[in-house]
Amino acid sequence: RSQQNITANPTAVNKDTQATGARYGMFVSFKEGMSELHHALYEQSRQSVKYHFNSPITSISKNGHAYQLEINHSRVENYDAIILAVPVHVAARLTAKISNELSAQLSSIECASAAIVVTGHKLADFKHPMNSFGLVIPAVEKRKILAVSMTSRKFPQRAPVDCIQLRTFIGGALQQDLLKLTDAELTNIVSQELTEIFGMQTPPHLVYVQRWNQAMPQYHLGHLEKVARIKQELLKCPRVGLATNALQGVGIPDVIATSQQAVNLITHVQIH
Repeated sequence: RSQQNITANPTAVNKDTQATGARYGMFVSFKEGMSELHHALYEQSRQSVKYHFNSPITSISKNGHAYQLEINHSRVENYDAIILAVPVHVAARLTAKISNELSAQLSSIECASAAIVVTGHKLADFKHPMNSFGLVIPAVEKRKILAVSMTSRKFPQRAPVDCIQLRTFIGGALQQDLLKLTDAELTNIVSQELTEIFGMQTPPHLVYVQRWNQAMPQYHLGHLEKVARIKQELLKCPRVGLATNALQGVGIPDVIATSQQAVNLITHVQIH
């Protein structure tokens, strides 16, 4: 996309140029959020790629040298190659008929869930000056939130000048039970925590709750060995690739690299 579509915090960038270690000070995103990336990819590819929307794959099996996809429990189509760009627990279910061992290895990767409560406030509603990019809360604090990101401090145009947008994270591997709560209950937790931490004096003017179920893979000890076994099993499944955040990193650059490896894997295997 055009450089004009990228937004960054100039203060963070300037400080970052003076750093000698990792560049943790620079925050970069799209002006309209990450959905811009999705829309751009679609627009660039829709003339040469056939898209099926609202058509979940319900099972995958071998059909000679092809892969047979059952779509929405209603129709079957055959493909020479497939790349599974899905959460790892979904990939485990879909590969069960192709390779029991591959499915088992994928199933063994533990994933945690989280919720993000986005809130909008007037700056005057806080006793704290809110002059920060956010905070991460250690488990020893025994709070019910994981972190607070001051999104409009990181990225311009996320909130009016006299307002602030916050993204509060709940759940994670250590507090999965909180995800059983309703959106209203999660919002109440966030309001209580923001009141205790920042001196919030007025309820948020805007609230949006987004849940990410089983979206956070846990890289436990031995994960690299597990990834190596998964790659070995993939070699036994010609023209099957995995594009997931559960193998080599959860960041966007990591997932892009993993996806490119999947493309390279299936394009270098001959169809007999």
